[in-house]
Amino acid sequence: MVINALTDEKSIHIPYRDSKLTIILQESLGGNCRTILIINSSPSSFNEAETLSTLRFGMRAKTIKNKIKANAELGPAELKALLNNTKYKAVSFQTYIAALEEEIGLWRSGGSVPKGKWVSIEKITGSLPGTPDQTSVERDERNEFLILENELNDQIAEKESELTTKESFLVEINEDLKSYKEQKETIFKENNQMAIELNELKVQLEKVTYDHKEDAIIMDSLREQNSDLATEIEELKKAIFGLKLSRDKEQKNLAQIFVELDPSDAISAKEKQFRDTLLKLENVEGDGSISFTLEELATVRRELAESKELISTHEQFINEAHYENERLTRQRDEFEIRLSTLETEYEELLENSNSNIDIIESIAELRGKLEAQFSAKKEVQQKEIEELKQEIEKKNEELHKLYSALTDLKRENEELQKIIFPKNDSNDKEKEGESDNQKNVADIEKDMAQQLADFDLMKKDLMLDLQNRCEKLVELEISLDETREQYNNVLRSNNNKASQKT
Repeated sequence: MVINALTDEKSIHIPYRDSKLTIILQESLGGNCRTILIINSSPSSFNEAETLSTLRFGMRAKTIKNKIKANAELGPAELKALLNNTKYKAVSFQTYIAALEEEIGLWRSGGSVPKGKWVSIEKITGSLPGTPDQTSVERDERNEFLILENELNDQIAEKESELTTKESFLVEINEDLKSYKEQKETIFKENNQMAIELNELKVQLEKVTYDHKEDAIIMDSLREQNSDLATEIEELKKAIFGLKLSRDKEQKNLAQIFVELDPSDAISAKEKQFRDTLLKLENVEGDGSISFTLEELATVRRELAESKELISTHEQFINEAHYENERLTRQRDEFEIRLSTLETEYEELLENSNSNIDIIESIAELRGKLEAQFSAKKEVQQKEIEELKQEIEKKNEELHKLYSALTDLKRENEELQKIIFPKNDSNDKEKEGESDNQKNVADIEKDMAQQLADFDLMKKDLMLDLQNRCEKLVELEISLDETREQYNNVLRSNNNKASQKT
């Protein structure tokens, strides 16, 4: 393609970029280099087609003409001379063009110009003054070149200083760009991390709200238990005080009983009698003579039995008092242990209530954020619902219009059928006109059927669109209800927190 484009004089674009080889040989193929192209061909008949295509390619490539120029940098004097030559050529061409225009004007006006006065480029170049020599240019403008060289050196120094400043500025900009990129990456990572933390905080918020609800329930139950325990403690204190009083009374009674039973104290008459009878019996046993009557023996036996019963009753009373004393002391110890446990539980409950204050403050902050998000989401959803309602109303109006148009078309179709078919029955004589009328009726029926089909398609599309919008509206209402329920739950939890704080 590159060889064809180079050999074709009409082609403007040369597709060097179609392959890597042509990009590499861009300066050689039609460029500023001398090029030698070697082609390989084979005398074998087996490779005849390839040989012919290779030879044709070589013939086409042979016609390429390179425009070779010396890649040499010109000095100031050479550039000045080249500029003067170009200026001289430009002036000569301008004068030649003006002379040709004058001559053409004479020819167009009907006049004639003799052959000796025809304009030629040689005459024009001969009439103009010659170009100055290079030596004269060097003599006349050496100072100017030196001044220009000094100015250029100054400009080069300024440009170098500007270049250094620009390079330093570019380095700073690159460093700033790197820092900005790093900041962007860090911000992006922080954003992702914050999103993850936000989700975690939401989960923690839900967990904390749930725990807070449970804590509130537990607090209420503990308060009730605390009040119950306080009342129970008061009752137990009263019971302990009563038990202490009863124990003191019993101790006094026992002391009194022990005093009464003590032989060192005053002895009752029955005990004295019993002792006297015992002494008498001992004396009788010693003397061997009995001085008791039957009545005295009966009274002694009766008193002995009564004393035994009295001793047994006193022993039973002492045992019962001892057991009651042990029971009361054991119950008192249990009540004291229970009182100490209740006091420790009450202190722990107070500590938990103090630790929940920080959680309540964090919940209040999260509540504000959630309320803001909910209000924004609610406004957007309300706008979408209003837009959908407006579009549904528009679709309903379009459906009503289409229904009215359909009824009008059906009525017109029925009227046309009523008008056309009776005429065809009554006009038996006009057979030629009948065929034309039938064609017209068929065309009208086709048009009506096409219109009805288009209307049905339009109706189906509108109904489908309406159904989709209704489904979307229902989904938005469901999401709105869910957000309202969430908002109400948040409000209820916050009200519970406020009531618990108060």
